[in-house]
This record gives sequence, structure tokens and C-alpha cells, in this order.
Amino acid sequence: MPKSCCVTRCTANKLKNPELNFYKLPNRKSQPLRRQKWIQAIRREASAGRMGKLWDPETEYVYVCSKHFVTGSKSDDESHPDYIPTLLPHKSVNKATSLLRLQNRSKRNLGVTTTALPTTENPPEPTPDLPDQPTTREERDEARRERDEAQQRCKFPHLTSIIDCFEIRIERPKKLKARAKTYSNYKKWTTAKYLIACHPSGCITFLSKGWGCRASDVHIVRQSGFLSSSYHKPGDQILADRGFTLLEDFAVLGAHLVMPAFTRGRKQLPGKEVEESRVKSNIRIHIERVIGVLKGRFHILDGPIPMRLVKSLMDERQNKEEATIDKIVHVCAALVNMSSSVVS
Repeated sequence: MPKSCCVTRCTANKLKNPELNFYKLPNRKSQPLRRQKWIQAIRREASAGRMGKLWDPETEYVYVCSKHFVTGSKSDDESHPDYIPTLLPHKSVNKATSLLRLQNRSKRNLGVTTTALPTTENPPEPTPDLPDQPTTREERDEARRERDEAQQRCKFPHLTSIIDCFEIRIERPKKLKARAKTYSNYKKWTTAKYLIACHPSGCITFLSKGWGCRASDVHIVRQSGFLSSSYHKPGDQILADRGFTLLEDFAVLGAHLVMPAFTRGRKQLPGKEVEESRVKSNIRIHIERVIGVLKGRFHILDGPIPMRLVKSLMDERQNKEEATIDKIVHVCAALVNMSSSVVS
């Protein structure tokens, strides 16, 4: 009787398939653990009298053909995939994938061997010392901040100011003309608007007087005194949002206004302008943080500010140029400067 494979649904035998090799199950006495692994891998049903137990033939003449091994033959290496049969009907094992894994493992082992035994003709080059990678959250934040600062110095070496406007809610004026000048369609409330400028380090360097929110950003910059040679020198860079269309006004002072790119007349921005706009936004976020600290730390600015602090008869009688609300905002800004920087 020819040798035949014991795997379920496999009809290979030595007579029909002389090109195949047939391997006996490992010996019960000399290799009990390996035999148990083979039996578990084959997963053949036991006889009717041994229900619930693994199939374990008594005879030693039980074979597995070479079709159920990745390389076509068994291996005595425990780390080799052919230490036990793996290409079985009830297992979804890809032969090509298994071969590729075996080849990669062999390459890795070969690389370890060659590096462990260097020759005198070609000595290995010393591995350069790699910098320590940040592990804690504080170290990662510090590394990210240093990278952003280096990128900022590279892109905008003469950046002196980042400007923006913010609004504070006030009580509704009784006069309709005053209410029309202060009503904000965005806030759905009457507000006072301020121009604020900060240094890239997070220090507030300029704060205007209060204006009705209907005043445009361009008008406030021109009338607040920010366009002055006492604040800007030739070569300075001022970072602003797209609403501050003041390129010519700053050019008169020799300064350069930096703004994100416009998509006006174009369907899409070039890749270079997109990257530059991303860098500008990463730096401009500092002014947003400063405004957030200013309004979040001093809840008097949450509003609505009473009208007697915005405009009072006593102020008019005494011809005061600065309203009480302006004094409050300026004192809050000074206290922000005295605290730790929001950038660090």
C-alpha cells in the first residue's frame, strides 16, 4: 500500500504523486511536543469512541505530504515556518506571503551575522551619535517651540509687530445713530473695537482707543496713530490678516506689511504660497493668544460695559480725551505684560 497523506481532503499518495515527499508524524517518545503541534495543526477528527479529544493515531506509519509545507520540505529548526505543516485546508495561509517573510527573516539573520563578524579589510564605520529624542510632553513642546522660532527667524527676521482687532460688548446706546455705529452683525450686539499689536515674544506693544465696531480695521489703523515713524523703522515687518489692506501706507514708512495670500481671481493657490500662508498663520496665532488671555483673565471685559464708562457727561464737561473704558482696557493690557508670556 503506497504512502498517503493524512490531512483532511488531501488525496495525495506516493503512487499518484511520485514527485512529492511524505514525512512521518514525529515520534511519540522522542518528540512528543512536536508531535502534539503537528496533530493540533492537522486538526483531524477523532474516531467515534473518542469524541472531544484530538486525533492521535496509534500506528507510526502516518504521513504528511510536502504540499503542506511552505518550502516543500519539513525543517528541524523551531523558528522555521516548516517546523510544523501550515498549508492546511482549514487555515488561510498565503504561501507567497509566507515565503516572503522567510526571505526577509533570512536577510535579517544574514545581516546580523555579517556585522557580528567584520573583516579586517573593510572595517565598519563608527555609527554617529544621534541626538536624544524628546520623550516627555514638556520636552516635545519645547522642541516644537524652538522649531517654530527658528522657522520664524528664517522667514521673517525683521518681524516687529503682529496686529489685529478685538471687540468688547457695551450697553446699547439710546440714540439710534450711536447704536448704528456700534452694532456688530457678527456679535449681534453693540461693541467697542480696539486695535492691538504685540511683539512675536507675546508682549503687547500698542493698544488704540475704543472705536465703534462699524469702523473698519483700515480706518482704525490710520486714525489710531499706529502709522508713525516712532513705532516703525525702515525694514520692519508687520504681520496682519487679510482685512488690513495697508501695503502702501506701511511702504511710505519703509516697513513691509506681511499678509496671507489671496485667492482673488484664482481657483487655487500655488503650493509655495500655501506653505508660506501656513507659516504666517502659525506666527499670527500669537496675537490670538494674547487677546484670549486679555479677555479671559479679566472678566470685566466680558461685558456688557455700562454706558457711563463708555461716555459720561462728567467726561464731556471736563473735556477728557480718554474714556473710562479705555483706561480699563489699557490697565488690563499692562497687567498682561507683567505676567508670564503666552508664547513660552
